[in-house]
Amino acid sequence: NWKDWEAMANGPEAKAVVRAAAEEGVSILKGLAAEFTDVTDDDKTHYIDSIEIEEVTVGPEEGFKRPRAGARVRVTVPYAAAIEWGNEHVKRPHRPLRKTLDAMGGD
Repeated sequence: NWKDWEAMANGPEAKAVVRAAAEEGVSILKGLAAEFTDVTDDDKTHYIDSIEIEEVTVGPEEGFKRPRAGARVRVTVPYAAAIEWGNEHVKRPHRPLRKTLDAMGGD
């Protein structure tokens, strides 16, 4: 029944599996960031240090019929968007989040 399923999908085991997947993503992302060649060492360090995991519940807004445990990997430095998508100063963006998702088989 759905009540049992929801308890399982939001329980500690599900949260542990989701957290482990997010930690794998963080490891890949940090490895990619360590290879940035056109940013200063300080910017590289700040980028890596700003990576965090946010535990969330995902549901219909994210395309799931029923709520379940989820996680988001976030990069909080102000220039994260420039590194991902580029801007007038970053002509060849690194796209580390996209590459991380690709490496993990996600989209």
